Amino acid sequence: SDGDVNTAQTRFSTAAEAGNPVAMFSLAQFFDGQDAPDLVGAYAWSSLAIVRGLNEAVAFRDALEARMTPADVLAGQAQARGWTEAKLADVADGEQ
Repeated sequence: SDGDVNTAQTRFSTAAEAGNPVAMFSLAQFFDGQDAPDLVGAYAWSSLAIVRGLNEAVAFRDALEARMTPADVLAGQAQARGWTEAKLADVADGEQ
């Protein structure tokens, strides 16, 4: 049901935002599995999972990339970079 889908997305999002690579990968798969897939979001979250050592996300991200335009790949990279920069800023703010 829609409620179950929303609950799953909320759980994945919360854990992914906390930096959990398995949740990041799950969120990437969720974004790709929608009726109108969010390939940019899926690419970003799978990239973040890979950076955090989740090697099983590599093949998934590569398969996404094969379905994306170069502009969408760049947008996914920018989204992942933006998330990382925001987290680094949060850490820096917390240390002052």
